[in-house]
Amino acid sequence: MKIGCDCGEAISDSTDYLPYKAAFIGDADWDDLLDALEALVAAGAGNVHALMSRYAGRRAYQCQSCGRLYLDALNRKDLHAYVPAGPETSRAIFRSARGDAWPGPVIGHWRSADGKGTLFWGGGGAPSGHEEFADWEALLARYRALVAELSARGLLRSKLLRKDGVDWPD
Repeated sequence: MKIGCDCGEAISDSTDYLPYKAAFIGDADWDDLLDALEALVAAGAGNVHALMSRYAGRRAYQCQSCGRLYLDALNRKDLHAYVPAGPETSRAIFRSARGDAWPGPVIGHWRSADGKGTLFWGGGGAPSGHEEFADWEALLARYRALVAELSARGLLRSKLLRKDGVDWPD
C-alpha cells in the first residue's frame, strides 16, 4: 500500500519494521487491553495476536519528508491527516523505543523468471537500505555479508532469503 502525502511524497507500507509506521491504542482502550492480556496469562491460553489486533489494529504513518501524520479512522478504512506545527517537528516519532539498539531484518528475494532480485535491510543501529540486483550470486553475496555484519554488531533481528518464492537455506 502507498499513501500519497499532500507534500507529494509517497509513504510506502509494503514491508514490516518501518520506522515511520506505528500501531496505536487509544487511551480509553489501554486498561481494557491490559485486563484482557492479564486474563490470557492467568488462563494460560488465548490468542494474543487477535487481542492485539482488536485493540492496536489502527495504524499511523509519518511522512519522512514533511512530517505529516496519517492515522486510521475508527472504521480502519479512512485516513486522517495532521500537519506538523513547524519544520522542527521530529520525523522519527514512531521510531523504536530502543533507538539505535533496535535490531533489524535482512530480507532478500530473487525471481528467476525476470532475473531480478531485491534486498532490504534496516534497523536502529545500522543504516536501512534497499538494493536491486540483476545477478543471483551478487544478491546472495551481499545478503550473506549484511547478515554477518549485523550479527556481529548485535543488530540482526531476523533474516529471510527467498528464491522463486521458496525459502533459501543460507
